Amino acid sequence: MKRTIWLVPAMLILLLLPITSPAQWVSGPGFPPDDGVSPGLMGSVPLDSASALRMPGFYAGWTARPKGVHFSMEAIDADIGGLTAVTQNYGLEGVWVEASHHLLSGRGLGLLMSGGFFIDVAGGASETYEVGGPLEETWDTHTEQFYLDGAFTRDIGGRMDFIGGFRWNHLTTRFKDRELVPGGVDPNTEADVTVNCYLPYLGLQYRYSSTGGGMILRTIGFPVVPGAFDYKEAFDATHSLAASGDYYKGYFFETFFEFSRVLLGFADIGVYGKWSQICADPNVTISYTGVDPQTFQLALRQTSWTVGGRLSIAFGSPL
Repeated sequence: MKRTIWLVPAMLILLLLPITSPAQWVSGPGFPPDDGVSPGLMGSVPLDSASALRMPGFYAGWTARPKGVHFSMEAIDADIGGLTAVTQNYGLEGVWVEASHHLLSGRGLGLLMSGGFFIDVAGGASETYEVGGPLEETWDTHTEQFYLDGAFTRDIGGRMDFIGGFRWNHLTTRFKDRELVPGGVDPNTEADVTVNCYLPYLGLQYRYSSTGGGMILRTIGFPVVPGAFDYKEAFDATHSLAASGDYYKGYFFETFFEFSRVLLGFADIGVYGKWSQICADPNVTISYTGVDPQTFQLALRQTSWTVGGRLSIAFGSPL
């Protein structure tokens, strides 16, 4: 995890580097308007300005979802040590920091690259065990999440674009300071869950742009969700619970909107919103100390709303 997390700032730094674009390419989340001026990441720089330094879009948004992540595991054939089901619900509250870079050719083809990471501000989980009856407990949580995304776009007319791409979405949550309900805090019990989703997707995008601003509406998704799930919980030095499994069954869906205005001829400022959901329902293998492993049915849901602002700036180059 410590190695892979460095891929995110490295990717963002790469995205943030300005590039000198030839006349046949423009950069930005929107497509060039009919008047030959792109307001997206280009501000009001003419498309024939080969000396323009193209900057990506910077995004910062707030997300607050009380039950942003839900996963439950239920025994299929037999329990494990008397355990028949486990349910975890915890919130995602914090800031998404993202960058996006869209390269477009004069032939209607485009390459959209983006990446982002989540800064956890506050979180807590509620957990329910079924062991001859429900047992409830709460946790303090800390979540790390990031994604890397690449897609091709194709202008299909009528201000519409077809999108096909791939996203790697990574989430890790650490659970600590378990509190039994009723009961006291148990500092000796810890748990963590890691979810990797490898998301192919298809979608459509509507775009409108002019010299004064622009708008983007985008929907993407796919009816299959390849990924991997791993959960570990240590009750003490000698007893632990572990669950893991790969999955394909599920779906991914996301909708995105953006409105922007060009200010001072070079700054593009706007607002955006995004709703995203990942669902998977695979079987996982659960093991407990001293007990034969059993197969449980996993139900995984990850949902988030994000609302925030965006900024991009275009510079002129003396070259």
